[in-house]
Amino acid sequence: MIRPAASIPLLALAAALLSAPAATAEPPTPTDPTPEIIAAGDACSFPLSVVATGKEGFNDLPHNPQFSAIAPAPGLRLTVTNLSDPDNAVTVNASGAFRFVDLADGSTEIRASGHNFLYAETDIGATALATTGPVVLQISADGDFVGMDVSRARVRDLCAELG
Repeated sequence: MIRPAASIPLLALAAALLSAPAATAEPPTPTDPTPEIIAAGDACSFPLSVVATGKEGFNDLPHNPQFSAIAPAPGLRLTVTNLSDPDNAVTVNASGAFRFVDLADGSTEIRASGHNFLYAETDIGATALATTGPVVLQISADGDFVGMDVSRARVRDLCAELG
């Protein structure tokens, strides 16, 4: 899972993309500090807690010729904890942005830049990853994540770090 900005659960991100009403540009708002619990097997072999601090947002860009939406996350930090070993935690910078490109076939490409956190889409390789640099995610016309390219990004495998 990722959040609409640099940490949105991937499934929530796809849902927001497919169902978000048109909106005017709104400034990012403070995150909800309630821990998100990710079950064992959904990202890592052990359960995780993810606590966000900072701001994040989601804006449709109906008149932008290049991107249909953007999800910024200024100052976003995530503390990821291995719930099987709560002394094992890491805080990562997730202040990057997601830019959405609607493709002619009805699918969507998400271009992530900066520092991001991608997780809970193990079928495409997003377990619990802290990334820096360009990442491209592909979403089918049906809203399913079908691919991820991290070949040009610096990637930290948080499952390995926290395991």
